Amino acid sequence: MMHKDLLLGIDVGTTGTKCSVYDFHGKRVASAYREYPMLHPRPGWTEQDPSRWWDAVCCNLQTIFQSQDIDKNRIAAVGTSSTNAVFLADRQGQPLCNAISLHDQRSGTQVEWLKENIGEERIRALAANRIANGSFSLPALRWLVENRPDLIKGAHKLMVPCGYVIQKLTGEFTMNRPRMSLTLMADIRTGQWDTEIAEQTGLPARLLPSPCGSAEIVGTVTQWAASMTGLAAGTPVTGGTIDTVAATIGAGAVDEGDFALTIGSSGRLCSIAGQPMEDPRLLNLYGAYDGQYIIVQSTNNACVSLRWFRDTFGREAARQAQAAGCGIYPYLDRLADTAPAGAGGLIWLPYLAGEQSPVWDTRARGVFYGAGLETDYPS
Repeated sequence: MMHKDLLLGIDVGTTGTKCSVYDFHGKRVASAYREYPMLHPRPGWTEQDPSRWWDAVCCNLQTIFQSQDIDKNRIAAVGTSSTNAVFLADRQGQPLCNAISLHDQRSGTQVEWLKENIGEERIRALAANRIANGSFSLPALRWLVENRPDLIKGAHKLMVPCGYVIQKLTGEFTMNRPRMSLTLMADIRTGQWDTEIAEQTGLPARLLPSPCGSAEIVGTVTQWAASMTGLAAGTPVTGGTIDTVAATIGAGAVDEGDFALTIGSSGRLCSIAGQPMEDPRLLNLYGAYDGQYIIVQSTNNACVSLRWFRDTFGREAARQAQAAGCGIYPYLDRLADTAPAGAGGLIWLPYLAGEQSPVWDTRARGVFYGAGLETDYPS
């Protein structure tokens, strides 16, 4: 019998999905990445096509198993993490709409509705978080209630990226407790749904997926998923977690008082605590295991600013990078190295889609501050 000595991690990010294989000592032995677009159908709206997540997973895994000399039978288990987005799916797990991303700002009116009809004190007592759009899915779901009641009526479950990939792999509809804590409909201390808040918001309780722990085995890879991904049928799949939680644990911050800085599409300063913190400026997450909480200060736009800069200003740099036989981001790093410390006082405020903790201002926008006639492109 083949020795199962490897673990597969799938991370569904805001700008791309990465799949990586690790041995039991934490050494990465294979990895593949696939990028996809963020969609902006209207000003202030940011969406993603969930089918692109699954396509990326399948392509990445086929690359790993076919091109990187990894035997599928060595995979002991699959773990998932994901960015923050929410959408509605039918009984087969097929999306009924695009996913509303954490960068989406359409639901400001719904934030005020929730404050008036549910109450911020009640939400804070339950979820230990404030009512805000972007970070939390309840305002976006209320927007769907008001604007797409047809989808609410026809939907089977509400889903997040992690749960979508798990459903594709196993057929099970689940949501891990860290992600549940960002819906504003779950008790952050018990990890269970508050169906009364859901129904007051206009969401039938039947839409809520089954709660699960991050390390809990929620199902196994089906024959169909095996044919799509190259994984072995029957491989265990765990409940997954928020990308921030996975990154914090991966950085070694596991005990109360530990800190970690994680920088991806968003940037987060995270600390481990034994209970949620009451400061309304902060964001509280259920942790990777019972009794662990992760306290977060977060900026919406960290590396997503780099992609925006690349796509908006980087055409000449892209040509130069190609001529130099270099990737665009390493080439931009080279250019940055030529700038003086402090870049002549030029400051970038990365508020491309509002801002989270501790600013909490959906109207904040990106600014280059301190530019002068002497500000130029490095040569």
